[in-house]
Amino acid sequence: MEGTVSPSLANTRSKTSDAVETPDCPIKVENIEDFFARVSGQIKQAQSLGFSADQSSNDKISATQKPTPSAEMLATARGDIERLLNMPSQNMLLPENCLALSAALSIYVAAPDLSAERALALEKLKENLPHFSLTLRRAKKDKAEYFSKAAKKTRLVDELIKDQELYTDLKDCRGTLDIQISKLVGKMKDAQTKIEAIEEQKLNLAKRCFKKSSVLDKVEAEFQSLKELKELADSDAARVEENLTYFKSKII
Repeated sequence: MEGTVSPSLANTRSKTSDAVETPDCPIKVENIEDFFARVSGQIKQAQSLGFSADQSSNDKISATQKPTPSAEMLATARGDIERLLNMPSQNMLLPENCLALSAALSIYVAAPDLSAERALALEKLKENLPHFSLTLRRAKKDKAEYFSKAAKKTRLVDELIKDQELYTDLKDCRGTLDIQISKLVGKMKDAQTKIEAIEEQKLNLAKRCFKKSSVLDKVEAEFQSLKELKELADSDAARVEENLTYFKSKII
């Protein structure tokens, strides 16, 4: 009958109303298209979210249920582990070798014949590899810095010892020069005393010569008149000799 709701639809409405209490419907004839467009968007969004949730759940399941590696992969991983573990630690813990060892451990830990103790050791080794690598690199860096500082310290000590030896040599040389200077100062004082004595003798000699020079000036002033007197004396003496000669010739 028109306008009568079927029992099944009524039951559906009843269940829906029991589950969710809806508000008064604001839909009008003029906005029905907009309403269903919005509903279509809601459906797509809900389907997308549902798919993502399912996919995430599947991913989690696949992550927890890893497939067992093949025998060949396990043998290769075991060979890599033994090869890398037999390396010296500083080589084994190089970044590229750490990555290779970690990958091999991840594969080999899934081997079905591993004991629980050995599997735990493999897991712990893989877990601690980054720490071991970092610790060894830091230790290597610290040791290198220590040896660098030690070498610098040794070099500085050697240089200081040489500088101290040079200082001692310079100090001894200065002491020798001071002694020589002291002796030279004494000699200079003696020489200065002698110089002063010589200068005094020169002064006395000059005074004595001055007196003689003054007398010489007086003598020189008188010399001309004395020369004339000498010439007269010579003339007189010659005449006397001449007269005596005459008288001698007459008498003898």
